[in-house]
Order: sequence, then C-alpha cells, then structure tokens
Amino acid sequence: MQDRKKKTFNWGSAIGWVIFVLAIAGGPILNVLRRAFGSSLALPANLLPLLIGGLVALSVLVSVVRSVGRSAQRRGSDTRLPTGTQPTVTSAPPAPFESRPPPRPASTPSMPSMPRTGAAGEVRLPSAPRFEPIISPAILAVGLLGLLVLGGLALVLLRVAGP
Repeated sequence: MQDRKKKTFNWGSAIGWVIFVLAIAGGPILNVLRRAFGSSLALPANLLPLLIGGLVALSVLVSVVRSVGRSAQRRGSDTRLPTGTQPTVTSAPPAPFESRPPPRPASTPSMPSMPRTGAAGEVRLPSAPRFEPIISPAILAVGLLGLLVLGGLALVLLRVAGP
C-alpha cells in the first residue's frame, strides 16, 4: 500500500514568480502596454505598486487557506511521538491463599559500555563526528562571483545613467 501524493498546482509559487517578474520588469511591461493602447487606455501611475501589493496579499491568503486545509486533514490522525514513559499497571492484591511468583524489580537502564582497549592498553575512543557543509564551497564561490558581477554591473549603470 503506497500513498501517492497528488501533483497539484502550487498557486503560492506561481504568484511568487509573477511578483518577481513584476518587480524586475514591471515598468517596461507597463510602458509597452501604454504604447500599445495609446490614449484609449489610461493606466494610473501607481498601478505597479498596487499590483504587487495585491499579489502579495493574495499570496498570503493562499498560504493561510493551504495551512488551514492541512491542519483539518491532520486532525483525524494522531501524529504524537511516544514519550518513553509507560503507564504502570497495578493489579489487585492477591487472594489470601493464591500462589504468585514474587514481583520482579523494574528494569534499570543499562550503563554505557567502557571504551575498548587496544593491544598495548591504550584506550581507543570513537572518531570525532564529521559534519558536512550545508552549502558546498563551489556553489558559494559561484554565488559570490555572481554577486560581484551584479555589483559591478550596477555601478556601470549608475555611472551611465547618472547626472
């Protein structure tokens, strides 16, 4: 029995991409629309910020609706983890002439084993844990190089378009 997740369209992601495109190229897109429609369609000057703000609000609404839907789905199933403590079962006291084996003491947690000793009596300790980096150095270098290129491009554009 294998549970397959349905591939549904992610509206939050799509709205995020539309916001990104409008933030980057919204001005030129609106200028093209103004030229295409001419004087027959008058677009307000603050249309781009209103569009982006409305899409952000819509994205928040989509996230809230998705979260509420997931929480409603999870209510039926119990996803709690065990706490490790078992409830103790108490039994009724034995009858006067009933023969029962003596109660066994509760099990105690075992002590950790001692480190192994080598042939010469040296104590061998476990090796130190190794941690893998989350971001590989190659990706970090490419990202920093891209950041430098974008910064240089911004400086060139500021000098060309500057006063």
